[in-house]
Amino acid sequence: MPPRSIWNGAIAFGAVNVPIKVFGAREDQTIHFHEVHLEDGGGIAHKLVNPSTGREIDSKKVVKGYPGVGMSGEAELAGQTVLVIGGSSGIGLETARRARKAGADVIITARNPNRVQRVGRELGASIAAFDATDFDRLERFFHHLPPIDHALVSGPSPFDAPLAELDVEEARREVDAHVVLPLQVGRHAAGRVRPAGSVLFMSGAGGRHPGPGFAFSSALTAALSAMTRNLALELAPIRVNVIAAGFVHTPRSAALLGDQLDARRQQLRTTLPIRRIVGSSDVAALAPTTSSG
Repeated sequence: MPPRSIWNGAIAFGAVNVPIKVFGAREDQTIHFHEVHLEDGGGIAHKLVNPSTGREIDSKKVVKGYPGVGMSGEAELAGQTVLVIGGSSGIGLETARRARKAGADVIITARNPNRVQRVGRELGASIAAFDATDFDRLERFFHHLPPIDHALVSGPSPFDAPLAELDVEEARREVDAHVVLPLQVGRHAAGRVRPAGSVLFMSGAGGRHPGPGFAFSSALTAALSAMTRNLALELAPIRVNVIAAGFVHTPRSAALLGDQLDARRQQLRTTLPIRRIVGSSDVAALAPTTSSG
């Protein structure tokens, strides 16, 4: 049985009419064009790359949304590695928790082996127990460290003492912890932190207002702030920042204040605009490693 036309018509060229019949196709004759290399005609393969990390990503992990905004609990740091030096307690621990929740692989160092092992088990993090102010040990640690995306140095306790009570040897150790350690981390980060990554230091607000007992702590605070600005220029495009927080309620601050803790907390509840005490999680939320943007 001959096929039946689905349309009949004609095309006119002046006085000439050309009859036309249109029949349905029996098979797909579609021609597909592909992208090829102009020089050799080879096929072109497209890759999905995260511009913030420079790494290829699986198409199954691509969703629609606004860049830089978390997708209802989606892992914003998936595929990234965060190093937290001093991450077994306080602000460092809270930062490590937030980074792990955001999907990052976390590496934690601390000097207390029992505490860092406990935190490592809690977070499923890699750990290393050593004193970060042992700079030879710190250098060996960075030498064996895989590439990372972010590094955080949790600040040590503030050091306030009247001049008459200042212990010079202790002051030298504080210089190592507050100034030389961040400098060493910045030096080693140049070869370990990826270009789109960041280095973050934690500092304090001690000595911001002049007063007895703040001579030494104010020098430490000012030194780290000035050093951070210069490291940001020298390590670019790696981002380098410092968070200088005031009073933060941590086990360490509670131990330092002792019997004066309740009075200090009540004073802050009255004077701070937010009318509450700032905790470790509040400061950790400010870290570029755990927040978008």
